[in-house]
Amino acid sequence: MSNFKALLIVALLCILPFSLYAEKIAVLDFKTIGVDPSLAEATTALLRTDLASYKNLTVIEKSVMEGIPGVKLECENKKCAADIGSRINADKVVYGTISKLGEKYIISAFVVKVSSESIVFQDRITATSAEDLDITSKRLAKSIATGKKVAKTAEIGAITEEETKEPRRRTSFYTGGIKFGWGLPLGGDSYGGVNSLISYDAIGWYETPNFMVELMFGISRSSGYTFFDTTVSASEFYPEISIFYLLSKGDFCPFVGGGMGMRFLTIEKDFFDMETATALGINLGGGIILFRTYDFRIVLDGRYSINFADLPTYGGPHSLLKISFGVTYRSTGGGCGGGFGGGGCL
Repeated sequence: MSNFKALLIVALLCILPFSLYAEKIAVLDFKTIGVDPSLAEATTALLRTDLASYKNLTVIEKSVMEGIPGVKLECENKKCAADIGSRINADKVVYGTISKLGEKYIISAFVVKVSSESIVFQDRITATSAEDLDITSKRLAKSIATGKKVAKTAEIGAITEEETKEPRRRTSFYTGGIKFGWGLPLGGDSYGGVNSLISYDAIGWYETPNFMVELMFGISRSSGYTFFDTTVSASEFYPEISIFYLLSKGDFCPFVGGGMGMRFLTIEKDFFDMETATALGINLGGGIILFRTYDFRIVLDGRYSINFADLPTYGGPHSLLKISFGVTYRSTGGGCGGGFGGGGCL
């Protein structure tokens, strides 16, 4: 037991010096841009006070810095701040700017490690009024003391008015259009062995700057052919939803993606010999949107489609390579997000 106590005392004696050590930090007057200098002086005074509440920091008083010859209290770069830190024997120095943009106050802060002349922390916070500067000072102090970004130091009683506002978003919009396509069945029994299918699709697009969701209702129909006095034809109806990634924001916009939906497949051998099935279908592919920034756009796409329907005579799945051409249009009269076909603010 005595040996254990001795080891515990030694461990405490080793840890104690580190726990008592606090970094010396100095806060210089923030440079003002379109702001009353007295407001900046008040803000930096608040920041010194808030930093002093953290046990891991020892704040060098402004009066001490003013009493050292050749030390100025305002800097614009890390070298200047590091030089001042060397003169006042500080471990770290805080400098920054307070600017006004419209009705907002923007505080940008930088922390320089004196020994390496490197910036070890930088961030900014916005206040919608001068009264909010008290909260921004507390948030900045906590961020500097903990090394966390300002956005991660929010807590009850320390939320700025700016953070309570709904963030602005780039509005999405809707477009509608039609497509016509030609499909080539792959495999001997796909779609009853027909040569090809012609498709007619109605499409609606929900577009954002980088993604597009497509809702499509379509029908494909083959022209029958005669084989040993038996006429075979196939038809397919499909509602589908797909999502595509848009690779450009310009007028020439490639896209890739895929989707799924229900497939209602009918294959006829005669008027009196018909087989039907309903199953899941998927598609993978991509294409090109031409004139994307205009109201009237042209679309070309190619998709590999699989219908998992299993018919008694013609087993599944049924695969198809489909090439389509179409047009879409969005009305700009309805404003941003004005319903299906409404204008947008992309």
